[in-house]
Amino acid sequence: MQRKILIPKDAPPPTTYYSLGLRVGPMLYTSGQTSRDKSGQLVGSDDPTQQAEQAFTNLSKVLGEGEMGYRDIVRINLFIRAISELKAILAVMERFLEGNRPSLSIVIVENLANPAYRLEVEAVAWQDENEG
Repeated sequence: MQRKILIPKDAPPPTTYYSLGLRVGPMLYTSGQTSRDKSGQLVGSDDPTQQAEQAFTNLSKVLGEGEMGYRDIVRINLFIRAISELKAILAVMERFLEGNRPSLSIVIVENLANPAYRLEVEAVAWQDENEG
């Protein structure tokens, strides 16, 4: 089974030694995507909607590098800092998923790798090997 490390050129660079995603055969696993832009700068400061839009945009770049899209996601893990921001973040997620309803875990955390992050999203995607 072929293994491909995914580090899209138009995505924010990894902050240490890891891949933004990994495609192994029909499966794609992403690292946690945050609200950094291509240059590595934080987007949205304290705005959970803007941060979610950037995180899901970054997720789409990793999926695209692995020749997949939002329709292929089968699992999402969502880490958020404040339960009060959940509704806004889920609204952004639903817009990106366009009707796909993957399994989902939501975890409320005290902090993320950068204290300015309001959320982090990671995904698992699967694509039928007969599809392209």
